[in-house]
Amino acid sequence: AGSRRKRKYQLTPYQKYVEGKVHSASRPKVLLAAQLVFDIEGGAQGQHKDQDAAAADTTATDEKKETPVRGSVAPILTRMCGLCDVFIVFKQPADEGPSDSDIQKRATKALEAAGLMQAGFKPHRIVVCSSTAGKAHIARHLLPSLYMDDEHMPLKMVRQYIADTVLVSASSPSELGKVRHAKSFAAFFTPKPKQPTPINKPEALLETKAAAGTAANTSRKSSLNFSSNTELRRRPVNSGVGTTHAARG
Repeated sequence: AGSRRKRKYQLTPYQKYVEGKVHSASRPKVLLAAQLVFDIEGGAQGQHKDQDAAAADTTATDEKKETPVRGSVAPILTRMCGLCDVFIVFKQPADEGPSDSDIQKRATKALEAAGLMQAGFKPHRIVVCSSTAGKAHIARHLLPSLYMDDEHMPLKMVRQYIADTVLVSASSPSELGKVRHAKSFAAFFTPKPKQPTPINKPEALLETKAAAGTAANTSRKSSLNFSSNTELRRRPVNSGVGTTHAARG
């Protein structure tokens, strides 16, 4: 009984951030790297990049380039925006590419086209920084319940302050520490299928019970037959002994 009381039911990421089953007075905060949300050319999702390449990552080198929301992300993010305060962080090196306001305008347009503004996303929650350390600083300031990024370093820098830190990449680094790993944004929220338990199948239980019942009936009949035969054999012997004693008396 003591061990049962210590065991706690663990909610899945889908239950916590998409279905909203977290019992809290305030809405959970979620921080997402822009590369996970938008289809940005040169994004790091699904790729390994060294530190120099990561530092040179930009949202777009051409101001006319569109940044649509990823199709695999939109359905989950739509539900999440209605239950959580979602923030999106862009990393744009200073003095390179479009300005912060241009990034925010393009992102707002893409989010609106995907229906995420109508779902509850707020434009002021699009933030821009210039470095990996800047992303970690934003995460440390917001203290979200969930922080997902395609870079390991900022996650590693804030993992002790945030409940769920998730690295999204095709392959997992050798040392994740407390950071979790998912191969894609959608994969992190997809429930794992339960393993089948053949012993609990109704057909197997019925067959087991039927076999046990047949064996019990057979044993019971054999016992009754043995007792009846024994009594039938004893009766004439006892009767004869009584008659002999009576005659002698």
